[in-house]
Amino acid sequence: MLKLKPRERRFPELSYANPHQPVLTRWFIHSVEGLSGRDRFAALYDFWRRQVVPTGDRVFSRMLELIDVKVRNAVQWPPAALPDTPLVIVANHPFGIGDGIAVLSLVEQLGRP
Repeated sequence: MLKLKPRERRFPELSYANPHQPVLTRWFIHSVEGLSGRDRFAALYDFWRRQVVPTGDRVFSRMLELIDVKVRNAVQWPPAALPDTPLVIVANHPFGIGDGIAVLSLVEQLGRP
């Protein structure tokens, strides 16, 4: 029987495929990811991890800049009056990880942990 050695992929954490899935399922997922530009985004992610994250400065806003995504607000942001109490912001990720990154970039503008 022919055994194929899986190609080593950089940043497996950025894939929907995992070793517990059947080979054909993983192949299909990797194919769709490849056609969708995964390698380009993996290179940007690598740059972001090595060059941006260590600075600790606006890491999520800079991520959006790298992928050329702009966040437009329908209201003033950050809000003029924020409570001094804890603030909870929820992103339910209907469009994947992108909306979570966008929300985190907005949170960075609040200047709070």
